[in-house]
Amino acid sequence: MELQVEERALAPQQVASITGHVLVKDLDDFIGRSLERLHAFTTGQGGRVSGAPLGIYHGQINHEDDGPIEVCLPVEGSFRTSGDVAIRELPGGRAAVVAIRDEYCSFPKILEAYEAGYDWIAGHGYRHAEPPREVWIGAAESGGPIDIVWLFE
Repeated sequence: MELQVEERALAPQQVASITGHVLVKDLDDFIGRSLERLHAFTTGQGGRVSGAPLGIYHGQINHEDDGPIEVCLPVEGSFRTSGDVAIRELPGGRAAVVAIRDEYCSFPKILEAYEAGYDWIAGHGYRHAEPPREVWIGAAESGGPIDIVWLFE
């Protein structure tokens, strides 16, 4: 599969999120537990899910580095924060997006998609505006699809 980079315009997006430090061996479990909690939080306060869940990698996650990762669920409604669940608006803007499937959805192959987006931005003379997002349109264990999203300016 040749990795293609597409430029997209993203709208701002309200999310409920949980942030944690985990190594790659614990990442899938952390994401799954966090998404269950975020769904319960959202429905428990009368809100609704408004898009595919995503993760924002604020630092590297591998066998030695533990991020952090922010697991986000796009939501609509008014919410009262609770415990470690935060509500915030993700910025919109221009983004380089790499859509991946199958073996590219798993570590370490997924790193190639991150590199493709990073290199596209640098190669076009732009700079990265924030950490990358990983949008889980489909489950990684089922082959995705997943979008790797880099906002740039």
